[in-house]
Amino acid sequence: MIPRVFWNYGGALYLVFQSLGALLWWLVLWLEPKSRAFFRPSDAPDSVLLAFALPDFVWFIGAALWAARALMKKPKSAIMPLALHVGAASYAALFCLLQWILTGEAGLAALLMAPSVIAGSLLLWNISRP
Repeated sequence: MIPRVFWNYGGALYLVFQSLGALLWWLVLWLEPKSRAFFRPSDAPDSVLLAFALPDFVWFIGAALWAARALMKKPKSAIMPLALHVGAASYAALFCLLQWILTGEAGLAALLMAPSVIAGSLLLWNISRP
């Protein structure tokens, strides 16, 4: 069994790095418009992808940072922000997965979302145990 301190500190570190990665990803999308083609079907406008920016900043990045801070101070208080984060990641991942299935394009988006859903869910499950 993995000690809880690993889940708390390791989980917090993971969430911070994941948030920084997401911020960097959005920065690249905004500064290099050609990069957007890898994350949306060719017949979809950029607005379909860019519409995820605000929810990502609030629920994916913001809730992850909130959960990371809570994990360091009082781990049980991280349950709500982590659940919000996992919900946001799951929604985005399922959207990307179905988009890939329906169009055969933008599979990279679905693949990149999978670790967030899996790791976040495992972390949430572990800290919510009695």
